[in-house]
Amino acid sequence: IGFKSRSLVIAGVDNDKINSIKYCIDSQTCTPANDLTLTNNVGTVSLSSSTSDQVLCVTATDPKGNTTSKCTDAFKVDSEMPKITNMSLTPNEDTMTIVVDASDTYSGIDKYYFSKDNGTTYVESTSGNYTFTSLDEGDYLVTVYALDKAGNKSEISAKTTTIRYTTFCKQNGINN
Repeated sequence: IGFKSRSLVIAGVDNDKINSIKYCIDSQTCTPANDLTLTNNVGTVSLSSSTSDQVLCVTATDPKGNTTSKCTDAFKVDSEMPKITNMSLTPNEDTMTIVVDASDTYSGIDKYYFSKDNGTTYVESTSGNYTFTSLDEGDYLVTVYALDKAGNKSEISAKTTTIRYTTFCKQNGINN
């Protein structure tokens, strides 16, 4: 079951015209009872984000009373952005470890994107932890965002850190 957008367009087609379209939304097959507002035999149903399966059923009626009914396959709706709830940076010599906590109510986090150059380039990961290695000394503006399984992107979270190498003496145990 994939995640879908939250608006479905319903078009009724008949040689004559469509008298009415009724719809219902449930976790399984349902009996359409809600009137759909039509403009030129087309109407839109907006669905809410949900962790449960949803089925949309419609019944179209022409002026002669002929009806046809159809239900969609089950699907889920997630139109909400994931949220970055925490981000920490740990510089160490020529490496920098980033740990990100993110949440997503409906479809769940799919991937994380990490940048050490203010978003010019990103590294993709399925983990909320990433370590950049072989870094030059300098200041780094780190940006991170998450993508959920429905394709919604979080806001970008940013922090700065500095990479400084240990001096030659400290690195080699020379104290005088």
